[in-house]
Amino acid sequence: MEGALAILQEFGSLEAAWNASSDALMAARDETNLAITIADVREKVDMARFEQIITQSDEEDVKIIPAIDPAYPILLSRIKKPPHTLFALGNIEAIKEPSIAIVGPRSPSSYGEEKATELAENLSREGFVIVSGLAQGVDTCAHKGALKARGKTTAVLASGVCSPTPPRNRSLALSILEQNGTLLSEYGLYNPPARYTFVQRNRIIAGLAQAVIVIEGKKKSGSRHTAESALKAGIKVFYLKPEDSSSELSELPRQLEAKGGTGIEEANDVIQVLKQQESEKEYDQTRLV
Repeated sequence: MEGALAILQEFGSLEAAWNASSDALMAARDETNLAITIADVREKVDMARFEQIITQSDEEDVKIIPAIDPAYPILLSRIKKPPHTLFALGNIEAIKEPSIAIVGPRSPSSYGEEKATELAENLSREGFVIVSGLAQGVDTCAHKGALKARGKTTAVLASGVCSPTPPRNRSLALSILEQNGTLLSEYGLYNPPARYTFVQRNRIIAGLAQAVIVIEGKKKSGSRHTAESALKAGIKVFYLKPEDSSSELSELPRQLEAKGGTGIEEANDVIQVLKQQESEKEYDQTRLV
């Protein structure tokens, strides 16, 4: 506070201090070094880029949600390194509603595709928002299952929200928005995806959900990152019981079984476990009273 008062006395306002010359800031009578900090931070901030993002966000109707905003999903505080800022297109209320994530490989079996769609559709009918990553394969099935049930779905992107990837799923992204769903990213509006952004977005998929369902996967598949983020955060992880236990796509489910994941076959299996968890939580709270 002392530093702020000194800055106000010297420059009249914090805005004036921000716009002051570096020489003026360095010469300011400020024992707390706030003026020097302002000069240092200002050098590292690309204000033109920042203003461009704000302008583009207004033009594209993108919502910018910093971590201090009431619209920011509090559940993300459970994960390691939650994003400082989210960019959202569509219904921002949906990202705070009860959600279940459904993830899996880009090349699932026909059984995996069928069950991903079925689970998403039935869980959506129970009122859950379905969260996935808009990728080909299981993600696509999950989003389409929710849409089929006339439910809401959130697509967490590895790119900017105004350039969803893969390009072939942009019509699906539009359908998500038209049905009161959300496109969400920590990578701005038009940023292209990179290899690391796919891994990073997986932690957000896990963090938004009450539970994560892994459909199938090889032991080193991308879905493993989502499942591991969930397990570390104490989020319930389910896996679809493999149709063929000798298949490579059963490797990740077997790993998750060993780590405490719960095998399921239908949506009701998930709902019963979540209801049991809620009952146990309520019981523990009554014991504390």
